[in-house]
Amino acid sequence: MKNSEWFEIRDHEVNKPHDQNFRGVKVTVKLSPFDIPKLASSEIDEQTGIVKILFDYSGNSEELRRIDETQHNLKLLVGKKTKRLYKIEIDCSSFINQDADFQVNLCLEQAEDAFSSESILPGLIRPQSILAAKNILHEYKDSFIHALNQQHTAHLS
Repeated sequence: MKNSEWFEIRDHEVNKPHDQNFRGVKVTVKLSPFDIPKLASSEIDEQTGIVKILFDYSGNSEELRRIDETQHNLKLLVGKKTKRLYKIEIDCSSFINQDADFQVNLCLEQAEDAFSSESILPGLIRPQSILAAKNILHEYKDSFIHALNQQHTAHLS
């Protein structure tokens, strides 16, 4: 299993202003640059059907904690101090016999749906990091699919 190439996350694509209500006042907000990774990559384990999405915050390394999010079949690596998301592992074994594009698309949708859920591990992950991951999965889905398909094709050769 080999990582695909890292690609740059463009802030303006994942950090779009959105409206929130604070005590009855509508405010337009954006994510802090602290919560947006600089790079992303992906890999797939052909044997197990585990898809991994990796995030790099440029030069910031910290001790990580593994969190099993069983409700959505995810495993997450989160910074112990910052609570930023560094890795998403998606168990896609139930899709393993599907067409590769379809399999990866279903896996990414599964993760994106999980990050849309209000119940995803409150207090263990920064909500802003969850929103950034959700936006990245949505905006860069085609890039992840392309990279994972290249790995799949290389594995078959």
